[in-house]
Amino acid sequence: MSSDRLTRADAIRIYEKVMHDVLGIPDASHPLRVALDRNGITSLIALLSLSSSDIENLSYLPEQVDGDPIPRLTKVNAGHRGLIRQFQA
Repeated sequence: MSSDRLTRADAIRIYEKVMHDVLGIPDASHPLRVALDRNGITSLIALLSLSSSDIENLSYLPEQVDGDPIPRLTKVNAGHRGLIRQFQA
C-alpha cells in the first residue's frame, strides 16, 4: 500500500479481505457478492459509497438449475443487507 494514499488496487485488495474475513462472504458466487458485482461494487471505496437506498435495492439473478423456471431478480436477504450497513457504520 502507498504510504500517503489509498490506490485503486489497494481498495480492491482490501475489499476482498473485508468480504471474506470481516463479512464472512466465502466467494464470488455468494448472492451478496453477485449483487454487488452486478452493481459495479468491486472496491472498498465503492462499498462505503453505497447509500441506504442502494443497499435496500441490492438484487441478483440466482443460478438456474435444470427444471427450475427462468430465474428472476431476487432481493438480497435482510441479513446480508444489514452486514453492509453495520460495516459502513
